[in-house]
Formats: sequence, structure tokens, C-alpha cells
Amino acid sequence: MKLKKMISAVCAAALSVSALCTTTAVTASAADFDPNSASTTDIVADMGVGWNLGNTLDASGKSGLDAETYWQTHKLKTTQAMIDAIKNQGFNTVRIPVSWHDHVSGSDNTIDSAWINRVKEVVDYCYNDDMYVILNVHHDNGSAKYGVGSNEYYPDSAHYAASSAYIESVWSQIADYFGDYDDHLVFETLNEPRLRDTNYEWYWSSVDSTMKDSMNCINKLNQVAVDAIRQNDNNKDRLIMCPGYAASLDGATSSEYKIPTDISGNNNRLIVSVHGYSPYNFAMNANGTSTYTTAIKNELNSIFTKLKSNFTNKGISVVIGEFGATNKQNTNERVKWVTDYLNNAKAQNICCCVWDNDWFEEYDSNGTFKLNSEYHGILNRQTLKFYDQTYTDAMTNLYQKYPNISSATVTVA
Repeated sequence: MKLKKMISAVCAAALSVSALCTTTAVTASAADFDPNSASTTDIVADMGVGWNLGNTLDASGKSGLDAETYWQTHKLKTTQAMIDAIKNQGFNTVRIPVSWHDHVSGSDNTIDSAWINRVKEVVDYCYNDDMYVILNVHHDNGSAKYGVGSNEYYPDSAHYAASSAYIESVWSQIADYFGDYDDHLVFETLNEPRLRDTNYEWYWSSVDSTMKDSMNCINKLNQVAVDAIRQNDNNKDRLIMCPGYAASLDGATSSEYKIPTDISGNNNRLIVSVHGYSPYNFAMNANGTSTYTTAIKNELNSIFTKLKSNFTNKGISVVIGEFGATNKQNTNERVKWVTDYLNNAKAQNICCCVWDNDWFEEYDSNGTFKLNSEYHGILNRQTLKFYDQTYTDAMTNLYQKYPNISSATVTVA
């Protein structure tokens, strides 16, 4: 039996994953929205605006539980209080990037029990606050420069057999371990799959044979992951996000990108996963513009027009798993940008999760602000205060709890 959100007065307390609530058939109001009986479009709308627990469980290069703080500014493990702060601000989804390859052993890549148990604890923090969770395979993409181990994947034909075996093994274990969680838990097959440390890493061209080979491998790896997840009957209706090359817009909207075939027959439970630090010259290029110009606005609008024509107009849901604009000491301009960004997303029922890498502005020895494309810190995890409250408010104030649900009532079993 799946763990359900508590929807009756008796079950008004926050859900913990060890507690089960048996209910009779009722008609719930939108405030009792149940994703287990809702459409994918309504679930993604209900996910609202999300937050990434970045540079945390996704840290790589270190094994053991200490890996959680390896990339952290303040070396703080994730706590319920941190997630409470995110929930209280108005975020309704937490994307938990997880790297697994430093925590597997043996020829079958068995996941370390202590590591997956810790992942579960963090997932439970979010469930305690009645939030959605996106769980993925993050920095497990091998490198052309540093090599590809048997505990990684690399999206080209030369490495496909070993990559497929790794993805199948890891996702089978994750799917079984979290199978009893209800549909507030969303799986994401891969994170920015790409030809790491090559000239092609962040470049997409559908006419390039190397790129076409990589996208073909990514399509197949997405299929392997979906099949592994669906092998557990408890996951037959679970939403699964699938990216194209590097999770880029160009990759996903290319004719080379193929949404997997869902062996459960629930094709509408698959979601296109893209990332959007866009437009680049405003959002990521440290030497680009810090002003939200008309040209930047028009470019942003064109991105959402492309998502609409390729996906949402066709009934295919989209989640922007990472977005954000680096801090250039331009709060007012970032507020304009994020307001337009999320209004565009809301109009298409697209959930967007802001990237938070726990990295905040820095200054040189003379006290001069140092431009950097990585200033995406949102929550100060030490003080539990938001670094730029005005910018954060601009995200969450745009969303109510249930922004675009098509029906006021949902029948649940």
C-alpha cells in the first residue's frame, strides 16, 4: 500500500513515511489534493514553484555520509528545520539531486544502505511538510577526460553497454526502496546527460553525428530507467521526468529526442525535464548584462513559446528542474526576470525549481564584488534566512497552494 497524504480530519497532522492512513471514498477539496488520482497536468501545476537542495547529496568525489557536506559552505547536514523554512516560504516542491556512484559496490553496483537511508531521511523531511519531492541520478555522468568507471554512465555507443547496466541497477534499487511512497515522489532519470569534458559538452547540433549518437544513447538510457522503475508495480503510475541532451531546451525540442515508451501504458505520466538558466547573458554569463532589457524579455518569452509548441500544447507536461539567475547585485532586475519567467511557466502549468548551490556573493581583498556565474544561493542554511528575501518573495508570491488545478474536487479512494 502506498503512503498517502492524510486527507481526513483524523489525519490532519503532517504525514510521516512510517504512518499509514486508511480512508474511505470521499470527495476532497483542492486543499486536500491527491496526486494519486489526478492528471499529470494537475500534479505538475500543484507542484508549483520548487527549490533544489543543491551541492548536498549530489556532491561527488567523496564516499560515506560525510559526502553530504563535502561541497557545503557551512558544512551543515540537511535538517527538518531547513525544509520547514523552504515550506514556510511558499515552495511546494523540493528537488533532491543525488549522486550514487561514490556509494555503490560490487559488480552489480549495490547501493550502500547507509547512503540510501540518509536519502530517505531527507525525503521524509519533505513529506513531513506535505511537499513534493523530485529524486534523481545526478553527477553519475562519467568524463571523457578523467575516465568512465563501471559505476557511472557515459552517453555514447562505446560506453552504452556498461552505462545501461549501471542505470538499470541503480534505478531498480531506488524504485524498490521508495516504491511505497505515494505520487508526491517524482523520479528523474538522469541529470544533464552529456559528453562531459569534450568540445560537445554544452553544445547541441542535430546535424552532428557525434551529437546524434549521444542523443540516441540518452534516449535508450531514459528507456532503461523508465523500464526499471516500472518493474515495481508500486511505481506503475509514478511521474517520471526524462531529459534530452544536457537537459537543454535545444536538445529536448530536437527531433532526435524521443520520449520513452511507458511499459505501463501510462504515457501521460512521463514528463519532459529541462533546465533553464535563461537567457544566458542575463542568467548565467557573469560578464553579460545585469539589466533585464526588452531584448532579454523577448528572448525569455520565445523560450516558453518553444516549450508550448513542442510540448504543453500537445498535452505533454514539462518540469524545469533547475533555473535561476546568478546574483550580479541586481535584485530589482532579477525580480523583473523571475516574475516574467514564472508567469510564463504558470500559464503552461510548468513547475520550476530554483537552483540553490549554497554559494553566495564574494569580494576580493579590496572589498570589490567578484562577478561569478555560480552565485545561486537562496537559503542561508546556517541562519535559516533567505539571502535575498525580495528575490525569493518574487518567486513564491506568484504561487498559491493550488494555482491552476482544473477541478475544485478530487475523488480519492
